Amino acid sequence: MKIIAYDHFKSGVVKESITPDLLKEEMTHVWRLQKDGVIREIYGRADAPGAVIVFECGTVEEVKDHVSSFPLSKAGFLEWKFLPLIAPFHFEILFTPTETQCQTVTQSVMGCDSTDAEYEALVARGHRADT
Repeated sequence: MKIIAYDHFKSGVVKESITPDLLKEEMTHVWRLQKDGVIREIYGRADAPGAVIVFECGTVEEVKDHVSSFPLSKAGFLEWKFLPLIAPFHFEILFTPTETQCQTVTQSVMGCDSTDAEYEALVARGHRADT
């Protein structure tokens, strides 16, 4: 499952608290998770300092375990929010035509008008609406 995690710095955290060594540890940790396929994408936030990370994990709890092991999280600098994602199942209707849609398309392709009688006659002769 794809899970988006995004962070923000806790109030009171100052820029000087984040040393180059701590930042290097953070980036190394992120790189390892990317290499392992746990992190799929990572972005910097445009609205505030912080990151948006797309994880590929089984649960939000698993993602929480990963972010709690980040050096900046361990140092107590970050707070995280999580957004689990699912496939947009409502789009399926776009790809599963209804019987009425099949009938209309078939009538148009076979050159008959839109009367049910002509359509039924074509179906009776072996033409199918789903072919």
